[in-house]
Amino acid sequence: MDDPIYQHSVVTDMSVMLHTVSVQGDATPITFSCNDNTTTAPWSFGIVRLQMAAIDITTAPQFILFTVDRSGSMEDMSNKKHTKMHYVIHTLENMFRYIAKFPETSIYIRIDAFDSALTTVIETTLVRPDNIDILIEKVRTIRPRDETDIGLALDNANQVMRNYASQHPDHTIHHIFLTDGDATKGEQRTASLVKKVTADFPGVYIGIGKDHNSTMLQYFTQT
Repeated sequence: MDDPIYQHSVVTDMSVMLHTVSVQGDATPITFSCNDNTTTAPWSFGIVRLQMAAIDITTAPQFILFTVDRSGSMEDMSNKKHTKMHYVIHTLENMFRYIAKFPETSIYIRIDAFDSALTTVIETTLVRPDNIDILIEKVRTIRPRDETDIGLALDNANQVMRNYASQHPDHTIHHIFLTDGDATKGEQRTASLVKKVTADFPGVYIGIGKDHNSTMLQYFTQT
């Protein structure tokens, strides 16, 4: 049986401004907060380092669905140097490169970007060393625009994961959801959005910057 702490998790904020990480599951919540004793600035840079016991790399096929917010606010500066979208794309690129280091694994990814509408940026693809450049090139085409329809994104994710599960019953499925704000289009009530979150597959819900609805993301993890 999987360790319950990995069933659902939320990173309250992954920006360079606010860096609090909350991991939740059936176990007692664990919260990591940066304490740099700084009193002159409301936000500061920090890195959370977790040390875990070594385990064997799984060779069981994995599918990771990335749902990425590309609404207009993702073009806002996360600090004085880069936009929030820049950090998301950079993070995805690093994840692809890391996955490709382990050719013995079978990790498939799909990236769907959403605003008022939804676009599949990368169709379901097995990550390999020889296709990393193509994947990165596609991720870099994501451009911020329009409003934020979180309900649309959740409905799409549920359909994609259920369809994949029916076609690949022996694969393990994961969902990584990234957003920088609150719902401004379509369904906007938190209680209604929470009902759209499926408990059939483990999910990681990541808030970008300091303006996202962290309460909503916390509720998502408790489904």
